[in-house]
Amino acid sequence: MPTKSLPEIRQLFEKLLPDQTLHLRCLSLFAKSIRYAHCYAPNEWVVVVPSNRVEVRLTVGHLVTFAPERGAGLL
Repeated sequence: MPTKSLPEIRQLFEKLLPDQTLHLRCLSLFAKSIRYAHCYAPNEWVVVVPSNRVEVRLTVGHLVTFAPERGAGLL
């Protein structure tokens, strides 16, 4: 899987969640989730961006812990 830059990850969030307020909140939660994953399992987390798909997810160990969906909203 090719490596994505931070601006490319941000663009994915913008495509998934077109509402600016929503994608910025989601991006902030994603960053916090990465920080927590790194604190508790520094060698067990990975950001997955499948090729040819508008998708991004945080996997810790064998669990997908964060995966925003296109058009989703926050409660």
